[in-house]
Amino acid sequence: MKAQQWHDAMRMAHSLKGTLAIVGAEDLREIATLLEYSCRDEKAEEAEKNLAILEQTKEQLIEALNKI
Repeated sequence: MKAQQWHDAMRMAHSLKGTLAIVGAEDLREIATLLEYSCRDEKAEEAEKNLAILEQTKEQLIEALNKI
């Protein structure tokens, strides 16, 4: 990715982290933090891994919420 794309991805992860903190989704917030840092450091493999973990954890949360 280009430098601007990394910066944009980092900003999106940062915004997501803040939103997750507001709604109390602590596990997702922690993963979004890792995603933010991997984007900041331009570590593509790590960013992809963190994004996949974020997606999986989000799906688990949705499943749990649907059972309520």
